[in-house]
Amino acid sequence: MTALRLVLTKAGITRFAAAQLGDPIDLTVAAIGLTAADFIAVPTLTALPGQFRLVTAVSGVVAGDNTVHIVMQDAEEVTYTVRGFGLILADGTLLAAYGQSTPIVEKPLAGTFFMPLDLAFPTTAINSLTFGSTNFLNQAATTTKKGVVELATKTEGLAGEDPLRVAPVAVVRAMLEQHVPTGSILQWFGAADTVPKGWAICDGSVVDRGDGKGQITTPDMRGRVAVGATIDAPAGTKFGATSKDLKTGSAGAHTPIATVAVENASTSSTITTTTRNVDAGGSANNVVTSVTLTDPMHTHVARATVDAVPAHDHTVTVDVTQPSLSLHYIMKI
Repeated sequence: MTALRLVLTKAGITRFAAAQLGDPIDLTVAAIGLTAADFIAVPTLTALPGQFRLVTAVSGVVAGDNTVHIVMQDAEEVTYTVRGFGLILADGTLLAAYGQSTPIVEKPLAGTFFMPLDLAFPTTAINSLTFGSTNFLNQAATTTKKGVVELATKTEGLAGEDPLRVAPVAVVRAMLEQHVPTGSILQWFGAADTVPKGWAICDGSVVDRGDGKGQITTPDMRGRVAVGATIDAPAGTKFGATSKDLKTGSAGAHTPIATVAVENASTSSTITTTTRNVDAGGSANNVVTSVTLTDPMHTHVARATVDAVPAHDHTVTVDVTQPSLSLHYIMKI
């Protein structure tokens, strides 16, 4: 609710000033005068123009920020239209007044009428104001007091300029989404099927935009890390690898020689035979029992010659993958 800006009367200012100086002046707002007249509130007023009703069931509190919250209760079975009102002190002084050409409120005949008012005073010296019973008080919230607030619409929340209205959860969500533009990319440590609404995994898929404006393609970030784009590598360019081939320096031309040697070995062979000569008289002689052949110790040498090798180098593949932790990249769609 927008605070109505009151005009303090000269008489009211005098009472205010005296109370600030320590004079024992009662600044209790005891009643509210009502009028249906179209008038301009000026400091010289001593009475409310066209006042037709004086309501004494008034409750109020100094809410802070130069603002007083007042609730007027009228249970009489009367009907009327209010275009202006005045705050009446306990001694009958018109403290302040407010008026406008259009109706502020219209009271129906039946039922109890509650009129809450947030009144902005042009002075900070309002703490000395007092009010009657606060049993039915329903004050507006300020930066220093708890109270009633008006909820902001989605349009008001997205505008982000209203200092009084409070945004409900749905509006806060819309505000957050507005400040995270489509195409924003975050890292997500969660399951693929639990990605928040309005986001998609960056796997190269074509998905529907969250704002209903067609489709959008997510970049394929699987197995990749993001780096800042450059002129040579604009946004969306893929480059880099997980391994690197390295080459040794030139070894030059050379002719390798291979020599194979058989160690010293000693071998021998023995042939055993039996020969028996028998004469006519039946006697035996000249028996040969064995023959032994001996191979003396010797060495065999074999030489193998390899063809000349031209100048060359060697290629070695090295894994250059940095220590990593796999997360999902998700994009606002």
